[in-house]
Amino acid sequence: MEHMFLECQSSGQKVIWQLAKTLWSQTGLPWPDINLGTILGCGLANFKTKKGKPDKAKRRLFKIIVSESAYQIWKIRCEWRIQRQCNPDLKISDHEIRNRWRKLMSSQIHMDILCSDTTQYKKKAFVPSAVQRTWGDLLKTENIRGLCPEDITGFLVGMKEKDWQPP
Repeated sequence: MEHMFLECQSSGQKVIWQLAKTLWSQTGLPWPDINLGTILGCGLANFKTKKGKPDKAKRRLFKIIVSESAYQIWKIRCEWRIQRQCNPDLKISDHEIRNRWRKLMSSQIHMDILCSDTTQYKKKAFVPSAVQRTWGDLLKTENIRGLCPEDITGFLVGMKEKDWQPP
């Protein structure tokens, strides 16, 4: 597992962890050293607000970024090893890895926003303010309600367009 998540040149791990670090940097918090323990224990990360209280939104955001990035690395590695039979000529390009990761994060935000629709889901809806606290720093918007998928795809404000647009 450690090789796949942190060392393998065919899993896209280096590109994905750099994207995750860039996204996390928009929170203003330092990015921790990524190791197997950080990946496996990402749900236990402990962040504090300026008042010293536990910051559940930052913990949730960190858990989403790290766990989804690790899952993406695993999927890419499996695709290369199984479907592409470890053929070095069929290695997934860094460009495609960036696009897949960006789509994955956009989907996470979109799902959170959809699940927070109190009109449709009533009491079962995810608390809209929790979604706002989790993703607000990254969306650069005051209100996440009513955002459509086109709005969400532009959320990676700090990332250069060359990192994700088609060649």
